Amino acid sequence: MLRFYLNLMQFRKVLIFVLTYIMIVVFFYFAGLPKPFVNSIVPALAFILSASTLPFFKGFWLKHIKR
Repeated sequence: MLRFYLNLMQFRKVLIFVLTYIMIVVFFYFAGLPKPFVNSIVPALAFILSASTLPFFKGFWLKHIKR
């Protein structure tokens, strides 16, 4: 069961990355920015990174800063 849960979490992260990437490509394309397929990788990765670290920072905030 744990293995299924981990696979589901990985699938969810990949799906969010792909959908975010597609939306950014579409925006960059219609905005007329150069190389939208290449330039969309960094914002999509940044979004995944920020979403992945939110639970850590929330726990840190609740434990150490907000009293």
